[in-house]
Amino acid sequence: MNQFLRFFSGYLLQIVPFSILCTYPLLKHASSKRRFFLLSLLLQATLAAVFTAGCFWIQIQFPPSLTRTNLANVFFLITLVPLFLFFFLCIRDAWYRKLFFTSHTMLSALITTSLANFIYAFFGFQQPKDQMPYSLAGNMCIFLVTVIVLPGFLMAEIKIDHILRNSFSKTGYFSMCFLSIILFVMLGTGLIFVDFIYMSNPLTIFLFICVCILTFATYGIYVRIIQETHQKLEAQNQIHHIQTQLAATKEHYQWIIRMNEYSKKIQHDFRHHMVILNGFLEQEDYAQAFDYITQYIRSTTPFSYIHFCSNQVVDILLNHYRAQCNSQKIDFRVQSVPVNLAPPSGCEDIQSSDLSVIIGNLLENAMTAASKVPPTQAFIQIGICLKGNTLVIWVDNSFDGMINLKEGEYQSTKNDHAAIGLKSIRLLTEKYFGGTEFRHEERIFHASVMLQYPALDGSLS
Repeated sequence: MNQFLRFFSGYLLQIVPFSILCTYPLLKHASSKRRFFLLSLLLQATLAAVFTAGCFWIQIQFPPSLTRTNLANVFFLITLVPLFLFFFLCIRDAWYRKLFFTSHTMLSALITTSLANFIYAFFGFQQPKDQMPYSLAGNMCIFLVTVIVLPGFLMAEIKIDHILRNSFSKTGYFSMCFLSIILFVMLGTGLIFVDFIYMSNPLTIFLFICVCILTFATYGIYVRIIQETHQKLEAQNQIHHIQTQLAATKEHYQWIIRMNEYSKKIQHDFRHHMVILNGFLEQEDYAQAFDYITQYIRSTTPFSYIHFCSNQVVDILLNHYRAQCNSQKIDFRVQSVPVNLAPPSGCEDIQSSDLSVIIGNLLENAMTAASKVPPTQAFIQIGICLKGNTLVIWVDNSFDGMINLKEGEYQSTKNDHAAIGLKSIRLLTEKYFGGTEFRHEERIFHASVMLQYPALDGSLS
C-alpha cells in the first residue's frame, strides 16, 4: 500500500502542475471547460494507476539496479503520450500554438525535476535502495520547487505567446518550439541528475548551474529578438494602413467640401434656372422645359457619398475604394452590407483597426488585380453579412488570369513583394477564430473571410 501511494502520488505531483502549464492559456478555447477539467483529472488518475502498475511489474521482472530507474523513466514518458493527445484533440486552437505550449511545458518540467533532484542530493538524501522513482523526501522537494518556479514559467509562457500571437507569421512559434526541444535534448542527455553519484561532483554541479543560466538567457534573448522583429513589422504594417485610412478620410473630407461648394453653387444658380423654366412655361413650350430639366438633372449629379452601414470605418473604406474604382473605370458593386453592422447580443465588437486591415487589404488586392483588366471587363463585388455570431466578408473581382501559387497558397504577383496583406488577413482571422478561403475560376478571383465575434467573457461566442 505504501508503495502504491508512493508511485501514484509522485506521478500526480509531477503531472498535474504541468498539465496546468500546458493548457491554462488555452482553456478558454476548450469546447467545455468543466467537462475538459473533469476528463483531464480522470485521465491523469488513470495514467497514474497505469504507471503504478508498470512500476510494480518492473520491480518483479528486474533486480534493484540502474536498469529499474531507466525503465521507470521510459515508461513515465510513454504515459505522457495519451495525455498530450488528449490536450491536442480537446482544445480548439491553432495546432502550432498547442505545439509551442507542449514543448515549453516539457522543458519547464525537465528544469523543475532537475532542480528538485539537485536540492534532494544537496541536503544529503540518498536514492531509494530499490532504485525506483519517488520517495517522501523527493516528493516534498518536487512540490516545493514546483510551487516556486511554476508561476514564473506560466508568466513567461503567456508573455511569449502574446508576443508571438501578434506577429506576422507562424515562424516565431516554430522557432520557439525548436529552441525548447533543443534545450530539452541538451538537458536530458546527461545534464539532468538521474545518477546520484554525479551530484557530489562540484564540476557537474557548476555545469548544471551554467546550463540552467544559459537556458534562461537563450530563451530571453530569443524572445527579445522576436519581439523586436514583430515590432518592426507591425510598425510597417500600421504605417501602411494608417496611410490607407488617411487617404480614405481625405477622400471623405474632400467629398464634404465638394458637396458644400456644390450646394452654394446650386443656391446661387437656382434663381436663374427658375427664370428660364418660367419663360418656357409662359410660352407653353413644354418640350423645351422638359429637355432643360433633364439636362439640368444630368449636369447636377456629382459623385455622392453613400451611407452603407453604421460602422464608420467600413463606411469610409467602401466609399474610398468606390471612388478609386470609379476613377479607374472599374465597376464597383456593394452587393450586401447590414445597415446596422453591430455585434450580436452578448458579444464584443471586432476592433475597428482589425476590420479596416481586412477590408482594406481585400479591396486593395482586388483593385490592383482588376486594374490589369480592360475597363469593359473590370469589376469588384463586395458583400458583408452576419450569420449568427460570425461575420462573413467576401470579395469577387476580375483579374488577368495570372496566378502565383506556392505550396497551395496564393502569393503576391508583384515583384519583390512579400504579400504582407494576405498574411495580415490570415493572422487576424486566427485571432478571431475564423478562417479564410481564396480561390479562382477562369478570370474571377474569390476571397472570403469569416470572423467570430468575441464573447463578453472572453471565450468563444
